[in-house]
Amino acid sequence: MTEDDFWTLVAASGTRPGDRQAREDWLGRRLLELPADAVAAFQARLEAAVDAAYTWPLWDAAARIEDGWCSDDGFVSFRLWLVARGRTVYETAVADPDTLAALPELRALAGRRIEDWDDEEWPEWERLDRIAREVWNQTTGRDGEDFDAFYDAVDAADLVTGDAARARDPEGGEPSGRRGELLPRLAALFPRPDGLD
Repeated sequence: MTEDDFWTLVAASGTRPGDRQAREDWLGRRLLELPADAVAAFQARLEAAVDAAYTWPLWDAAARIEDGWCSDDGFVSFRLWLVARGRTVYETAVADPDTLAALPELRALAGRRIEDWDDEEWPEWERLDRIAREVWNQTTGRDGEDFDAFYDAVDAADLVTGDAARARDPEGGEPSGRRGELLPRLAALFPRPDGLD
């Protein structure tokens, strides 16, 4: 599973009709066609992309979009959602989070109360992180609760993909970049509730 293979699968899942569940089902079926080590490598690539997006400016953007606050878990889900937007959107947003203001799915949320957003609209996608594990368990005949075996396979895939030096859970450390970056385009779309921008 090369990096290009990973992003091709992500992009193809994004063109599928239907809701997130339909995209998850499609991606799961594509992963079921692959050997177990390629499924683990997909997860390694996914984790590497999520880890690379662990930055203060992107966290500030997520908090801005989500009404001024974004928890640790919410930020993980936000980064998974960002990966699911595809390579170009992902790389552009990691380099400059304010570019997220151009995304039609976020522009559609602007001016609406966060309580009125439905599950499909939320810029978070926690379940994306579970698809490869579920497929790997099915492919290998493992118990769905045997997380260690799956993550051992992901770690082995890291050695092949060259991502072995990264930490599995960077949330133990500080995000990269500076906190409090100006995000003028996002601020215009999602003004702070207290009016202090």
